[in-house]
Amino acid sequence: MPNDNAIIAQIGRTVGLWGDLKFHLHTDFPEQFKIGKTYQSSRGELTISDVNAKRGTVRFVGYE
Repeated sequence: MPNDNAIIAQIGRTVGLWGDLKFHLHTDFPEQFKIGKTYQSSRGELTISDVNAKRGTVRFVGYE
């Protein structure tokens, strides 16, 4: 059975004190990562609460 999921980003180590995570993109369309968008991960759904493209960080709802 083929896996229909595509890896578009990886979450790395924590950065700072506010729950930011290093964000490693594997896509040519980084503009798809916006506040409020929900993505499926191997551990469940993650909803973006903040993203900083210049720093390469992301924060998710409920993971402060």
